[in-house]
Amino acid sequence: MILCGQAEVIARWVEARVPGYRSFDTPAGFGVLRGGRLAAGVVFHNYDARAGDIEVVIAAESPRWASREVFHTAFAYPFLQLGCRRVTARVPVSNTRARRLVEGAGFTLEGLMRSAAADGGDVLIYGMLKPECRWVGEQRRPRAGERHPYAA
Repeated sequence: MILCGQAEVIARWVEARVPGYRSFDTPAGFGVLRGGRLAAGVVFHNYDARAGDIEVVIAAESPRWASREVFHTAFAYPFLQLGCRRVTARVPVSNTRARRLVEGAGFTLEGLMRSAAADGGDVLIYGMLKPECRWVGEQRRPRAGERHPYAA
């Protein structure tokens, strides 16, 4: 189940779990509930309307929180509602789980920020452009009873 309308609560929850993120500027986002508890939080911040870019930060306590519904919701906000051209994600090199998640969602590795993590480690920069996003656009959503075109 997706929890909307609680961006400040979700942002605080994510901040407590992601080292280095302490003051999101006007956050937007949603949570994912599993068993009545918050299992994951997706927060958007650093919105730059002129550049058409927004940054996403994700924290999760449950390994099975991500679903097609969650990804459709996550990418509808920046690409459809805000009209962004891209979404940016920063992931510490040491966080292999987060790297697998963003790569599996369709982000492209774009660069490396040396010594930029809270612990002094390196941070990878990932980006997703709207035309590359398989989670938005009517042509990419399955109709009732059809398989998603990107389903395994």
